[in-house]
Amino acid sequence: MIHLRIEFSINDLGAGYSFLSRLKILPVHVLGIDQSFIGNIGRSADNEAIVLAVITLSKTMSIHVVAEGEGTKAQANFLLENGCSEGKGFFYYKPASLVNLEWLIAALYAVQFFPFCISCI
Repeated sequence: MIHLRIEFSINDLGAGYSFLSRLKILPVHVLGIDQSFIGNIGRSADNEAIVLAVITLSKTMSIHVVAEGEGTKAQANFLLENGCSEGKGFFYYKPASLVNLEWLIAALYAVQFFPFCISCI
């Protein structure tokens, strides 16, 4: 499957059927840390320990890690400081309609390629 460029992702690691044993069976490229753990960063040392363990496991196995459900700046900072540089959640942007999503993509494109034109947005 590698020669076909097919990659596997395990979302919601730690919840439901996302068992660690799958890491031995599938050629996993991305691990998504479940939002139930991310949401308790700053409130539960046990959850923080689990998040740190998943980040460490991912690095050790050369697997990309994504935090799911980042809702606060404190959660985003904790994850960045501990080696998880990719996340998704309300902290970054709330769910959007297709029209709003098109506007957001256009705005991000304009800022990336025409930073001097930020006032145009």
